[in-house]
Amino acid sequence: MAKYTAVLSAQNTSIKICDIDIRHDANDWYATALLGGTFGTGTVSLQVSPDAGVTKFTINQDGTATAASATAAGALNIRLGNNNTNSNPLELYASIATAVNPAITISVFDNR
Repeated sequence: MAKYTAVLSAQNTSIKICDIDIRHDANDWYATALLGGTFGTGTVSLQVSPDAGVTKFTINQDGTATAASATAAGALNIRLGNNNTNSNPLELYASIATAVNPAITISVFDNR
């Protein structure tokens, strides 16, 4: 299980957390993102990018049609399909909008 950590500390920002590298013996990428800290009325959302952050798509929580986002400390479970056919790996991003002095730590644990 791999762990990645990133910190969001300014409103209207987006940061790369990690590459989504699916094991060759796995069909999907599973991860749990733990979010903690001061959200400052902001909303953190998780996104995936196929092109180094140029284009980002919102990720849904595993098994739901609800966006993987949070306005307070908690956990988000995500699952993405196998992307071994892409020439570039997918990348996981976190972004925050409309926050006042946020200080959020995001730790991601995956099935690698």
